[in-house]
Amino acid sequence: IHSAESASKKRIGFIAQEFETVFPSLVSESILKEFPDDDSKSDMIRKGIKTTALIPILVKAIQELSAKVTALENA
Repeated sequence: IHSAESASKKRIGFIAQEFETVFPSLVSESILKEFPDDDSKSDMIRKGIKTTALIPILVKAIQELSAKVTALENA
């Protein structure tokens, strides 16, 4: 839960629900007890992205693109 000040700041990132369709193993879920004293209210699920696990995937993609650029430059 964010304060009003932090909620007004622009954020850059991924939307976990969209990211999950491509890399489901890199999305984690946690249950937020919004109303801990009221069993009639449903819990909220917060999804997050394991960003450190994404680094090797991004590095591999950069390596592949770099190899393609080099091949095109030498053609």
